[in-house]
Parts: sequence; structure tokens; C-alpha cells
Amino acid sequence: MKNNKGFTLLELLAILIVLALITIITIPAIGNIQQNAKKNTATESAYGYIEALKEYMATYELDNGDINLNGTYIITNGAISGYNLESQIIKIKGTKPKNGYIVYSEDTIQEGCLTIGKYKITLNNKKVESTEEGECVIPPAE
Repeated sequence: MKNNKGFTLLELLAILIVLALITIITIPAIGNIQQNAKKNTATESAYGYIEALKEYMATYELDNGDINLNGTYIITNGAISGYNLESQIIKIKGTKPKNGYIVYSEDTIQEGCLTIGKYKITLNNKKVESTEEGECVIPPAE
């Protein structure tokens, strides 16, 4: 009596087909997970930058005695400039915005847009409204 141990060609082919199907299903899912992680990282960097800006503006107002900082400010490579401010780099943990703008009034950031990585983070009503691929359009000077 012959004792054959092993797989037939048909069984090996079936295993390969199952593995191929699993691969086809999981690769897009992994890509989506990576894309969402990058998007969330950009959003969290925006929150960090906003908090650092609020702190900087409050400190600037205290140090310079009731100066009016209400206005639109331009962001370039992590530095804020405009209105009553000279260009100042805002230090944060995370990725600094490469460009954008904020509208500051009533001692807080009311609205704006920050480009972080390949994402455009839109600010409205003092919070992040949306994060999507793209670049901010800088409004014309007032």
C-alpha cells in the first residue's frame, strides 16, 4: 500500500486562489487606513498650531498693552505675519503649515485655512470644519 502525503496540484491551486482573494481585499483597506491616518495627523497638527497661535497672540497682547490684533494674518512656512505683527515663527510639535491665513478677532481665531502636507484644513466658528486634499487660497489683502 502506497502512503502519499502532501497536496495535489488542485489543492495548491485552490490555496493560491484564496490567498490572492484575501490580498485583493486587504490592500485597498490598508491604503484607506494609511490615508485616514495622514489626514488625521494633518488635522491634529492644525489643532496644535491653532492653540500655539492663540497663546502667542494672547502673550503678544499682554506684552504690548491693549494693542488691537483684530484682522487677517497670513501664514507662510509656519510663520504668521500681517496687521500689527512682524513675521514670527510659531513653534509647535507636529507639522507646521506651509501656507494659509487666519482671521483673528474677539481674542480668538474666528476662521481661516491652513495647508499642512497635502491637506487643506478649513477653520470656521473657532474650530476645524473640514480636512481635504488641496491648498488654501490666500485672500487678498484688506
